[in-house]
Amino acid sequence: MKNSLFLALLPLSAVVAADTVNVDHLAQVSNVSFTQNGEQDVIVSYDLDNGGEPAFVTLDVLTNGVPLPVSAVQTLSGDVSASLSDFVADGTGKKIVWKARTDWKGNLASNATVVVSAHYTNHLEGVYLRVDVSGGMEADAWPTHFGSVEPDLTSKAFLWDELWLKCVPAGTFHMGSPEDELNHYANETRHQVTLTKPFFIGVTPVTRKQWTNMAGKITNLTVDGYEACPARWIRYTHTIDSPTRSDTVFARLAEKTGLHGFGLPTEAQWEYACRADTASTFNDGSPWDPDLTSTKPTVSANLDKLAWYKNNSGDSDHQVATKKPNAWGLYDFHGGVWELCRDSARTYTSEAVVNPIGDMPKIDGTCVKRGGSTSSDAYGCRSAYRNTSQSVTAAAEANGIRLAFEF
Repeated sequence: MKNSLFLALLPLSAVVAADTVNVDHLAQVSNVSFTQNGEQDVIVSYDLDNGGEPAFVTLDVLTNGVPLPVSAVQTLSGDVSASLSDFVADGTGKKIVWKARTDWKGNLASNATVVVSAHYTNHLEGVYLRVDVSGGMEADAWPTHFGSVEPDLTSKAFLWDELWLKCVPAGTFHMGSPEDELNHYANETRHQVTLTKPFFIGVTPVTRKQWTNMAGKITNLTVDGYEACPARWIRYTHTIDSPTRSDTVFARLAEKTGLHGFGLPTEAQWEYACRADTASTFNDGSPWDPDLTSTKPTVSANLDKLAWYKNNSGDSDHQVATKKPNAWGLYDFHGGVWELCRDSARTYTSEAVVNPIGDMPKIDGTCVKRGGSTSSDAYGCRSAYRNTSQSVTAAAEANGIRLAFEF
């Protein structure tokens, strides 16, 4: 009798994610097919047309449209990119081997899809970096996976067990706000910023369960029943021995994933990813509501669609990714929790700058945090609003983080 681990993978397809951020940089994948051998390995064949250049190739396996957990697609070999420096040569007859029996032992799928995507080597925008932290701090390693399929926003894997970061493109944008924007502050001088390299950034802020998996108990915070809500009480400091040290998390991520480049986003990276090619008050392209006249508006119907803030939160936590995303498929930049940035506040001028970053905060200094929180009025949740007074040694209740990864 045949072992029930056999996987009936139907249909098999090469799918290009419907994502405006990376459509122009996808190599052509065609003639996808698959077989299974006696060891129940899934062998995916495809052709790659990238004009003679190598490409970054990802493989996702879905059941009922939902990506398998990171742990289920660990044993991949052949013509697939296992790291950020691992590229696949252009040509026909490419093969990827997935040891399904090893990775996904005890499972049977009758409706599964294999998704092969290929990206230019210098344009990985739209690629997701996933980190499985479900093993907690005691795990020897935290498995990783590069893929191109969007997360299931309601799944425990996305909200509790895995960190999802998405690669956004290099580009130029206008940072700050125009002087005629309601509640414009002097420290928001509008200026052109160019970021010369793509980078990965969290699809959402880090949730309570993700944080406790990475760092243990959060002081003053109940996790049970709030696992999918943003982590709070996070401190910046590099000096206090506390489980809510953001640098401890980054060191642990590097140690357990083998990937060096995790950290907080710079203030420029944060606003660039927040705006997603918008220049408006909010990151879906919407302005203040037309009938608002106050110079410091506390409520906005447009913001209600994007954020949990003082007007609609009941001053309590809410699950991440339940409001409207920006154009790059990123959630919760407005409201929720204040998100700490890597650099200390720098003074804006009207001059154009490239890859700006303020000095690292001093031990007794302050850092920048962005986005507002569930207790913030609408004016404090604007894309350009800067909160520059956060002590690096204090763990404020409303403080959380969104991960970044540079490569």
